[in-house]
Amino acid sequence: MKKLARRALAGLGVALAALLFAPAFASAAHAEDEPPTDAVVVTVPMTFDCSTLTPSGRAYAIANNLDVCGVLSQDETEPGTITPYNTVYGDCGSASVSISSYGSGKAYIWWEIESSTGPIITYNTTLYYNGSNGSNSRGYSGWWPGNSADDAAIPYLGAGWANAQLAGNVETLLASCVIGNPSSSAYIYS
Repeated sequence: MKKLARRALAGLGVALAALLFAPAFASAAHAEDEPPTDAVVVTVPMTFDCSTLTPSGRAYAIANNLDVCGVLSQDETEPGTITPYNTVYGDCGSASVSISSYGSGKAYIWWEIESSTGPIITYNTTLYYNGSNGSNSRGYSGWWPGNSADDAAIPYLGAGWANAQLAGNVETLLASCVIGNPSSSAYIYS
């Protein structure tokens, strides 16, 4: 009985420590919610892949008066251009990225995705960046309970011109969205 009580107390202690120290262990990327005021934010549209529209997604679009993939048209035709891979694209939100100097050769890179077709279920993005110190990338994935998600990174890129680009896809309540690969450039100061 004593062993069980000790285990329960130890488990409770671990849970309390996790709650108390979670903010201290949070990613430095979440330290800032928005890019610095001097950063130039580049925003491009996300495109909607109508071939992934589910029946529940179609019902959500109709219930919320979202005219995507022709769900509100009389003849159920899908607007847009059909590619050789039989994919029809349309607008489903936007993706943004910005880069600015953070000082000492570091860059502040911020990105955001916003859905205009319902809540984001999951996202899988990659942030590509390069500068005088070379090229690198960082993946971001997960689920998000709202219509937008964002994050930031503060990598060392060295002094000089640097670039950042966002790529990937987003799964909304309706279907898949493809990020339009926004990119931004800035001079990074030493």
